Amino acid sequence: MSRIADLAKDYASKYKATIRSADQVPKIKTFPMGLPSFDAILQDCGGIPFGRVAEGHGLEGSGKSTWGHAISAAGTRYDKDFTTLWLDVEGCFDSTWAAKMGQNLENTLLPDDLFWAEDYIARMKWGIVNNINLIVLDSLPALVPKVVGERHVIKTKTGVVKEDQTGAGTEEQQLSMYEKLQRATIFSQVLMPTIMSGFFWEGQNYRLRDCDTFIYFVNQLRDRQASIHVDKITPGGQALKHLYSIRWQFTKLGVSDETNDYGDSFQQVIRITNVKNKVGTPFRRAVYMLNLDGGFSEMDVGLMSIAKRIGVVTGGSSGHYIVNTGEGQTRIHGKDKVIDFLRQHPDLLESVKFKKEDKVEFAYDDKVTTDQAAGVSDKVFDLITQGGLK
Repeated sequence: MSRIADLAKDYASKYKATIRSADQVPKIKTFPMGLPSFDAILQDCGGIPFGRVAEGHGLEGSGKSTWGHAISAAGTRYDKDFTTLWLDVEGCFDSTWAAKMGQNLENTLLPDDLFWAEDYIARMKWGIVNNINLIVLDSLPALVPKVVGERHVIKTKTGVVKEDQTGAGTEEQQLSMYEKLQRATIFSQVLMPTIMSGFFWEGQNYRLRDCDTFIYFVNQLRDRQASIHVDKITPGGQALKHLYSIRWQFTKLGVSDETNDYGDSFQQVIRITNVKNKVGTPFRRAVYMLNLDGGFSEMDVGLMSIAKRIGVVTGGSSGHYIVNTGEGQTRIHGKDKVIDFLRQHPDLLESVKFKKEDKVEFAYDDKVTTDQAAGVSDKVFDLITQGGLK
């Protein structure tokens, strides 16, 4: 018997529990977003991981909530019975927009009986217990602990909560130290142990990592005056950052040149940066098009780069390309026609088994070459090359 086996036997005897070597830890279960550069390059684990918590933060209008709709839509493509629990703290859920982004509204639950932060945490626990596939909290800064919120409401004899319209106490708005601590540590005291360490529900122990549930927190950026500088910070405190396995930063780079009759751009250019990634390689970034009539898509430059890197597209001299379809080869003249072909046959990129050496430099490099930029409008290319990917 090996030394590892002896140690495992001794551990089991001493602590009445099992232990395993690291090579026996199962791989993270994921479902693909359908964006090749995200699934295999940016995220690096195959897509969205079950049993983990992610945060998306950025300025307003950068695509954070819309990304939640896109995740739900991707889950439905992965499994027609994919379920979503949308915790709409801000009351801004738009079913028309969600459906346009591909979200299955019939399989989306939208609770309307929530008030305090503790209520939302309880519903998250319910979602984990019932193996809800996706839980979206939109958005985190709007959560208010009960002890803080009750300063601004009154209760009737029947228990109904109403807003305090009397103006009483308006001169005493200072929060007590206890209330400050409650607001600052609600996540480290309640949410973090609940999700990461597990919790009991009707006599059974549940833990997020053992469930087919992915949790996505929508956060924001706020200004903090530090000395003579103004820093951008995310609400929730440092303790909350340790809860996340993934942190995505969203940045709106600009709009495409293509517009409708009213001058409105059909596409937004969105950059997603891995600020933290505990399920793949961190510190990568990619740029996507947010199509206002159909979700996120690869930039043309991203499609071409991936296809060349993995051998789906070869050639290019004199404008002649060979596309390897798996069942044969197709000769196409012109880069734009190749890109159109790739868009019409997304399975060519989604089904590829990526290797370590198959990296798409566009996904995380600081610059994009002129050759790679073919197919991208001049305005968008300028946004990227002039600091867009820094």
